[in-house]
Amino acid sequence: MPPILLLNLSAAVWGSTFFLTKGVVSHHSPLTVLMFRFALAALVLWLARPSALRGLPRRTWVRAVGLGVIYGAAQIPHYYGLRYAPASTAGFLVGTYVVFTPVLGYALLRRGSSVLTLAGVATALAGLAIFSWHNTSFGPGEVLCLVAALLYAGQIVSMGTWAVPGQTWAVTTIQMITVAVVVGVPAAVQGLDVPTAAGDWLAIGYLGLVAGAVGIGIQTWAQTRLADTHAAVIMSAEPVWAATLAVLFTAERVTGRLLVGGALLLVANILTSLSHTGHARRRRRGG
Repeated sequence: MPPILLLNLSAAVWGSTFFLTKGVVSHHSPLTVLMFRFALAALVLWLARPSALRGLPRRTWVRAVGLGVIYGAAQIPHYYGLRYAPASTAGFLVGTYVVFTPVLGYALLRRGSSVLTLAGVATALAGLAIFSWHNTSFGPGEVLCLVAALLYAGQIVSMGTWAVPGQTWAVTTIQMITVAVVVGVPAAVQGLDVPTAAGDWLAIGYLGLVAGAVGIGIQTWAQTRLADTHAAVIMSAEPVWAATLAVLFTAERVTGRLLVGGALLLVANILTSLSHTGHARRRRRGG
């Protein structure tokens, strides 16, 4: 239960950043924002525990760097897609990694999914569609969001394979360093667009430390204990969390779309949890 609860907490944190991110990238280069976000996360993680990177096996370095490359590559189309597509539409399209994850898991690793898990995936997609999709146009921003979804699915599948129990801090730190480099090189080539407003820096700090270092750290830890597709279903609730938090802390109102979409995502979470529990019991019995 703790990994499920903590990953839901991460999904809530990532949901809280959705409109915050759109506000920052609407008037600053997405590459620059990404570079400062992940450089800050990497610096704080390293300063807090520099010893975590000492004596790591070469395989851990290679895998953590690989995870960072995939995640960094996903962030670029995500941020540019969010700049050009409506936030709710972007949330739905990026959330389709819930479908891409089991497909990639099977295509790359021949990792099958149970009927309950696939039902959870379909239910999650329906919930996302009901909640988010109300824009029939499809332009470059929407295409970029789908590319990001595919890359996120690759990161989730790879995380489930490469994350090492007991090395969460080290793997997270290396990922943050790698993402900072992946987005920092094109940002430097393009020319840095350094924010000057205090509000923008507060947003970048939150994105880097809370959504980046803490959020990815929780994902890295949780995916040593949860199946890839189950993790994807939990994380796909980001846009619903975003709306829920807006209702709780702003003047936003509860809508039927929020209630129905959120309920379907909750059902999807329950279905994948039941599948995960059943699989664990069969494994303990040697079945």
